[in-house]
Order: sequence, then structure tokens, then C-alpha cells
Amino acid sequence: MDEKKKEPEIIEAEVMPVSLAEIEKFDRGTVDVQITTAKQYPRNIKRSLDEALSMATIDEDVAASCMYAVPRKNDEGKPINITGKSVGLAKICANAWGNMRIASDVIGESEDRRFIIARGFAWDLEKNVALAQTLRRRITNRRGVRYSEDMIQTTGMAAGSIGLRNCVLGVLPITFTDKVYDAAKTLAVGNAQSLQSKKENALKWLAKYGVSKERLLARLERLSMDEITVADMESVIGFITSLKDGMDPEDLFPLLETAEPKDATLAEKVAAKAAEAQKGGPGETARDVQEMPRNPAGAIGGPSPSRGEPITPEQLDQILPPPKKEKGEAKPNSPEDLGFKKRREPGEEG
Repeated sequence: MDEKKKEPEIIEAEVMPVSLAEIEKFDRGTVDVQITTAKQYPRNIKRSLDEALSMATIDEDVAASCMYAVPRKNDEGKPINITGKSVGLAKICANAWGNMRIASDVIGESEDRRFIIARGFAWDLEKNVALAQTLRRRITNRRGVRYSEDMIQTTGMAAGSIGLRNCVLGVLPITFTDKVYDAAKTLAVGNAQSLQSKKENALKWLAKYGVSKERLLARLERLSMDEITVADMESVIGFITSLKDGMDPEDLFPLLETAEPKDATLAEKVAAKAAEAQKGGPGETARDVQEMPRNPAGAIGGPSPSRGEPITPEQLDQILPPPKKEKGEAKPNSPEDLGFKKRREPGEEG
């Protein structure tokens, strides 16, 4: 007798992230073993640096992920772009440095449900230097509308990653991370010869997040792509990394509500007006032309009513010459031509 084939048993499971609270509950003996192992096999700083440099500069994409940028305002209230070391660079450095324990988790939301709270942790077992940091990220947009559940989860992961980055960079020597960052920036930003291709690639990446060229130029305070320099590309590449890490595109590149930036300099305003005029932008409308003064020859520029008041037909007859009659032009028919008899007045001879 044939045996019936048994269907595979489906086991439902839920993957849960390991929190810092659970990490802190590790057996003391386990921690002692890790510290003893780190002391027994100390790191070689030169070898660690070479390994970090090799990983950070393996290609341009990886190098670009080592940078981030966010818009801020200085003490005078003017917009500036702050660039720095990203989460990706912190993880590369921690891996190459060795003998470390790092972790991050989401704690929860604030009481007003406008922020999500996360925490990062880093511990150099060999040097016995540890750092933990709690931070929060906004989960509402500029209009105060709460994010979707997926976006809240993404924001929580981004907050945890930022906390992790801050702790790792706080534990590792700055001389170590600076060398890795400078090498990655040099490869990612490039030079004058590769600038054009870098711009084109950046626009393609930004388009994936719905960011137009005009919004990019407004953020950099440039009038055209030709004005973007190698130094500007450091911010552009950093912005792209921030978008990949879950930052809201509208926070980095606000929507263009006005044609003229609020903090634009006088030179930028003049250049914007000139560019607008060259493109055939807003000029005089038909109403504006009608309201302009004209001299007796019909040219614009004579005395007229004040601007903003429409010209009446009587005023037009006074300031404009009568229309010229073309040769052979037929005169309008009179009542007599149409067969009507002229009415006789009393006493008039027939």
C-alpha cells in the first residue's frame, strides 16, 4: 500500500532584533572572555588602517557611502551644508579596528508621538573604552502629518544607525577615522576632469528620490549646473548618502514655492532676473501694453494716464493718429445708397 506523502509542516516564526538591554544581560563570564581574548590578540594599528583604507576605497560607490551631508543654518541664519563621516564609514572603521562590540536598537516613541527614540552603543574591548548614546528623530513631515508605519520603521532604523555612528566615532581615535574619510572623499568627489560625469551621475541618483535639478541648484545656491564646483560635489554626494539612509527628501531639498530664494544675494537676484528675461519669462501682458503711454506717432513713451488705469476710447482718439485709408478702399454706404429717402424738414423744397 502506498504511503501518503506528508506535507511539510509550516512553522511560523518572528525575527526579533537584539536590543541593548539583552546585550547588557550577557553573562559576566562571557564579557570577561571577550576582554581576555582582545588582550591576548591585540590589534595592529597600521594593519587596521590599511584594511580600512582598502575597504573604503574599493570603488567609487563605497567611497561615496562614507560621506553624508545635511542642511543647517549658521549663527547669522544663513543656510549652510554640513558634511561629515557617515554610518557606512563608522562600520568600516569598527570592522578594521577589531576587538569591538557595537549595537543599536529602537527604544520607542516620545509621549507626543512626534519623535522616535533610538540608542547606539560601542565598546572597545581591548582599551576598555565604551560609549552609549540616546537620540530621537522626527516622524512627522513639515505639515505635522505623521509618517506611515513603513516610514516610521525606516526612520527608527536610521536613528539607531546614527546613534551607532556617533558612538563608534567617539570611541575610535579621530586620527584613524580622518585618514579613512579623506581617502574616501578624494575618490568619491574626484577632480576637475571627472566633475562633469559626477554631476550627471548625481542627477540620476537624485531623480530616483524625486529631486529635480532645480531643487538641487536651489540647495547649493547656484544658477546652473556649470557653476557647481568640486567642493560642491562633496555636499551633493553627502546628500545622496543621507537619502539612502532614510532622510526625508523635502528636508534636504525643500519644494520650490517661490522663484527667488529667500536668502538670495543681490547678485543672484539680478542674475535670476536676467536669466528669466532671456528665457522669455514674465514680461508685459496685453493689458500692460495697452496701459503704456504712446506719443502721437503711435510709439510707446508719450504722456498718458497713470499706470494701472485702462485707457478709454476717447483718450485713445486723442493720443493715437487716425487710421490711414488704403487706396481704392470703398466708403461706407449712406442711407440714400441703400434706397432710403432723405426725410424732408418742414419748409424744405422737394
